[in-house]
Amino acid sequence: MGSYAANLAYIEEELAGLAPAAAEGRAENSGCYLATAVYGSYDCEPLWTLRRYRDEGLAKTAAGRAFIHCYYATSPAFVRTLGRVHAVQAPIRALLNIWVSRLEARGYASQPYADPDSTAA
Repeated sequence: MGSYAANLAYIEEELAGLAPAAAEGRAENSGCYLATAVYGSYDCEPLWTLRRYRDEGLAKTAAGRAFIHCYYATSPAFVRTLGRVHAVQAPIRALLNIWVSRLEARGYASQPYADPDSTAA
C-alpha cells in the first residue's frame, strides 16, 4: 500500500483532466479518489471491482453518469480535508467493503482492471 502523500499526489495529478471526463461520463482521467485514499492504492482488488462497476454499470445510465459527475466534483476535496483522519477512514472502508462484496456477488470481478482508453491499471 502506498503512503498517504503518494496517494494524494496521484489524486491531485488526476484533477487536471477530471472535469471534462466526468462531465461526459467517461472513465479516462478519473480515479476512485475516496476509495484510493481509504485502501491506500488505486491498483488493488476493491478498486478493480469499483472501477468495473463505474465503467460497466454506472456509466451506462443517465443517473449513473450524474452520480459519477457529482462524485468526481466532490470527493477530491473530501479526501484533501479528511483523508488522513482514521476515524473517517475506518467506517468508510467498512461501508466500501460491504458494497464491494455486493458488487462481486453481482458479477463485478475483483481481477486486475485497466481503465478504458487508459494505460493506467
